Amino acid sequence: MFSGFVVDGGGRVVTVRRVNSHQNRQAGVATVSRSARGVTFTDGARYHARFDEDLRCGAITVISRDGFSTTPRPFALASALRSLVGWMLARQGGLLIHSAAVIINGFAVLCVGRSGAGKSTLAGFFTPEEALGDELIAMRMVGQRVTLHSTPFSGTLDRPLWRQSARWALGLHLCKDHTARIEPISREENLRRLMRCVAMPAGDAQAERMAFGTAARFAASPGWAQLRFPRQGGPTRRVLHRGVARSTGVHCPEDRIVS
Repeated sequence: MFSGFVVDGGGRVVTVRRVNSHQNRQAGVATVSRSARGVTFTDGARYHARFDEDLRCGAITVISRDGFSTTPRPFALASALRSLVGWMLARQGGLLIHSAAVIINGFAVLCVGRSGAGKSTLAGFFTPEEALGDELIAMRMVGQRVTLHSTPFSGTLDRPLWRQSARWALGLHLCKDHTARIEPISREENLRRLMRCVAMPAGDAQAERMAFGTAARFAASPGWAQLRFPRQGGPTRRVLHRGVARSTGVHCPEDRIVS
């Protein structure tokens, strides 16, 4: 599932191996620390991971659920990889964001929201070829150009997602409603909501400063708003197509907007 996904800035694959452990530990927040032996990511009840920045490899120790079973815990492995990817992106001028993303007319629309906001519902309005993801989206910012990338970290959308990327055009904070419409949002509120949805471990002050700086620049970019949307896909798709057209100047014929 994760093969070939975790790469560094030079495009080299980061090798990760998994080792089961029977140690009982207390649940906690994912944290990161640095030492002469490398970078360590820890969530006491689920995993303990170490990453060597020079060798570009590491090991993830997955903690058994009951301290005795050797049954694999794929969610613990995914959590460890999320911590690693979030940390690496923050240090490279990017972010890992709790969000869905869809491609409209060749441009990416980022739909930000925490659990229950409707990320999977919205992504489900689009075909697999149009959906970048429904849970965690990788963002890279080079100058004024922002690119969104799919990741293997999926939510409740029960279907395969394509590995792809697209230039960002529109950022929307999700809010369920009875009608579909896009509303303005202040820069301060936009940044506050965006930071709540940035996924990265705590403890590395430098990475945290870089993540906040990237988020502040991203939030200051034009194209942010709030999306209110119903359970029906047709109205939401039409509103999003119009939003992308206003943002990019690229229009889509109405007969291509599937309701």
